[in-house]
Amino acid sequence: MDYDDFIAYWNIGNIGNWMVESWIELDGGNETVTVAQTLPAPCTGCPSTTISHSRQKRDDEMGQTLIQFSDDYDTVYGITAANIKRKTR
Repeated sequence: MDYDDFIAYWNIGNIGNWMVESWIELDGGNETVTVAQTLPAPCTGCPSTTISHSRQKRDDEMGQTLIQFSDDYDTVYGITAANIKRKTR
């Protein structure tokens, strides 16, 4: 099923060479939790990158995947019980 959710136009100068896609089951709650992941530096002397997002305490992390700009559009990324795929606009 294609939900046709638009995330962003991928401009390497603004977003970089990769995105991390996360699947979260939204259950809500009164407390917020911050989830962070650090990616290593892509080259010697380059900085590492930390990506974080907030979710509600009762939400469930269902998985995440790294999508590289150079990957083919036909690449299917598995996140737990879902598959995602990029498409052109």
